[in-house]
This record gives sequence, structure tokens and C-alpha cells, in this order.
Amino acid sequence: MKRVRKETWQVAALIAKMMQTSGQTRARISDKQMRLLAGRSRLESSVRERIREDALDYGYLIHRLDAGSSTSGNVIVALSALAAAKTLKRTDTFTDEQWATIRNGTFDFDSLQDELLNDEEDGAEE
Repeated sequence: MKRVRKETWQVAALIAKMMQTSGQTRARISDKQMRLLAGRSRLESSVRERIREDALDYGYLIHRLDAGSSTSGNVIVALSALAAAKTLKRTDTFTDEQWATIRNGTFDFDSLQDELLNDEEDGAEE
């Protein structure tokens, strides 16, 4: 069967239909599945970006997951699901003293980076 190359908006529409039919607000789609939907053997970064932009018109955010992680591919999130997201407030995370060091440039970002990377590694092992 001949492969028919789709326009990026058509790929985005197909993904939106898949999301609506599934009833999910978030899902993953493999790179292979994206290529099949697009009718392409390769998805260049410029094509991926246009699909992402077109998907926004249908109310979906597509983000490519890092191939180095245990899960790769693309995650799709309904923008409507993000509307109910809780607000992050610096006062819930940082003390007044920490905030002062952030503002005056003496905050220890190296320690923060070490902490965040260690937390990420610990989460990957579970």
C-alpha cells in the first residue's frame, strides 16, 4: 500500500481525534506511530514543530520525551487539563532568607542542581 504524506495540520487533527476518542487528558504516542500518522519514514524537527503548533489549535500540547529516559516518544496533554493546575508560589517553597539570597545573587545554585539531579536519579531507580 502506498504511503500518503499528510500535512502537519492533518497529523495534529488525527492526534486530536485519537485523544478525544480515548477520553484521556494525557497520553503517550510513539515516534513510530507519529511517523505512520504522518505518512513519513522520518520526522524532521521542523515537521515535528509544525505538528506541535497545529495541535495547539485543537487544544493539545505535544512534547517530545527525552530518548535517554525509560519512556520515550511524545506525550500529549489536553490544554483543558492544565487550566485546573495549581499555582506555584515561591512562599510555599522558599523561606524569606532563601528568597533574599536568590534576589541578591548569593543563592547556592550548585547545591540546588545537585539536589535536583539526585532526586531525578532516585526516581528513575524506583
